[in-house]
Amino acid sequence: MNALLVVLVVSAVDGGTTLDAGAAGVADAGVDTALAEIRQMATDVEPTLKAPWVKAWVRKAHELKHAPPFPPYYCSSTQCQTTAFDGGKLREVNDEMYYARVADPIGYARPFELLAKYGVSIGKGTRVVDYGYGSVGQLQMLEGIGAEVTGIEVAPLLPIIYANIQTPKMRTLHGYFPSDAELVKKVGTGIDVFMSKNTLKRGYVHPDADTGEKPQIELGMSDEAALKIIYDLLKPGGVFYIYNFSPPVTKPFHGMMDGRSAFTREQFEKAGFEVLTFDEVDTKEGRATAKVLHWGTEYENTIDAHATLVRRPLKAKKASK
Repeated sequence: MNALLVVLVVSAVDGGTTLDAGAAGVADAGVDTALAEIRQMATDVEPTLKAPWVKAWVRKAHELKHAPPFPPYYCSSTQCQTTAFDGGKLREVNDEMYYARVADPIGYARPFELLAKYGVSIGKGTRVVDYGYGSVGQLQMLEGIGAEVTGIEVAPLLPIIYANIQTPKMRTLHGYFPSDAELVKKVGTGIDVFMSKNTLKRGYVHPDADTGEKPQIELGMSDEAALKIIYDLLKPGGVFYIYNFSPPVTKPFHGMMDGRSAFTREQFEKAGFEVLTFDEVDTKEGRATAKVLHWGTEYENTIDAHATLVRRPLKAKKASK
C-alpha cells in the first residue's frame, strides 16, 4: 500500500470543511515522503487517462515544491497560533499537511476525466473555483496548465501556510461560502467551472432524517438562495460540478457515507440550470482509480462515487416556478 494511506480524516480540528477519505502520510526516518508519493501517484495514474488536458494537469504534480519551513502551530476549529492554548491541537506543517491535509491532489484525476467526457476542458484562461479545496496541490497544478484558480476553505491554518504562494492566477480564499457576502464578491463572476469534490454531499448538507445525523455543512441560507449565488457566479455556458467519493455505509452512519448531490434535480432546474447528469454512479471507475493510486483494498473494493454536472445556459431563460 502507498505510504499515503487512505483513512477517514476528521479535519474539524483545524476547521476543515470536509470529513472524508483522505491521506495520512508516513514519514521515513524523519524524512517527509508525501511529495514523492504524490509524484508516484501521478506517474501511475497518467496511463489510465484519456483527456489531453487531464494528462497535462497530472504531469504538473512533478513540479510541486516542498513546503516552506513553518513553526508548529496549535489549532482549534477557529484559530491557530504558535503557542499552546486550551482546545488547540498541535499541527506540524510538512509536505503531507501542505499537499494532503484532507486528501491527495491526484484524487482529482478521475473527477476531471469524467468532466472531460462531458466536453469540459480546462486550460489557458479557464476560470475555476474549487469549493472545499482541502489542500493546495491540485490548484497549483491547474494553474500550471494555464487556468485561473480560486480555492475556498474555512480551516484557519490555511491562510497562514498559503499566504506567500498567492499569484495573479492562483489564490485561496478563507471564509464561509455562500453566506459570507464579502467572500462571494471576492470570488467574482464569469466563472467557467465551479466545482466541489467531497464537500457538497447530501450526507453533509441534508442527511436523511432516519440516520440521526446532523448536518456537517451549513450553507447559512436556503438551497434556492445558494444555487442562485452559484448560478450568478457562472458565465453563460459555465458549469457547476459535484463529484463525491464515499466510503461504504456502516453503522454508526456518518454524513460522508452519502455522496449523492446536496441538491435535487428539481432544485437545479428551478434555479435555471441545464442538468447534464445527476447523481451519475461512477463507482466502477472510482474504484479502478483507487486501485491505481494504492488507496488500499478496503477502498478499492468498497468506495462509491457519484457525479452531478449542471450548466448555466448560454442563453438566459427564466427560472421555473
